[in-house]
Amino acid sequence: RTFSRPNLPDLNPSEIIDVTAGVPKITRGNTDLKPTFSNNLDFMGEYFLKDIGLITAGVFYKDISDYIFRDISAERINNVNYIVTQPKNIKDASLLGFEFGITKRFTEWNGFWGGFGIDFNTSIIKSKLEVSRYDAQGNVTATDETTLPNQSKLLFNSSLFYEKYGFMFRIAGNYRGKSV
Repeated sequence: RTFSRPNLPDLNPSEIIDVTAGVPKITRGNTDLKPTFSNNLDFMGEYFLKDIGLITAGVFYKDISDYIFRDISAERINNVNYIVTQPKNIKDASLLGFEFGITKRFTEWNGFWGGFGIDFNTSIIKSKLEVSRYDAQGNVTATDETTLPNQSKLLFNSSLFYEKYGFMFRIAGNYRGKSV
């Protein structure tokens, strides 16, 4: 079980009104924010190769409550339409993922070539949360299902490296899929 406290500026009971741009904006804090809690379950397996290499695979699940997100909505005050940004809690969310990785040094290759190696890992993640829409009286009008904010479905990192004769070189690439 893990938890994350709200950021201190998000708890600030203040309001900033900006009317200098085209659409007036209000940024508010939220003193009612709760910490985010997560019940986690992880299974991981590792297989060590003879040449200091490693193959890993795992599955993980997170049951999340009171996830903190930045809500953006429209609000009409004194006949002026504002865009309002405020941190809020979402009651329930979940995340299920699979991860795989390999680190392989090609020490079985002769001479200069024996210094090469690869490092690769990937995660495939399915996250889910339900977001309710409300009318002006605070009644739920609809519930939408979406993914966790900033959580991509696909992540991977890879690198090709060389380590031999006191020399080390690494070229790496990272990919993060689309997210909300």
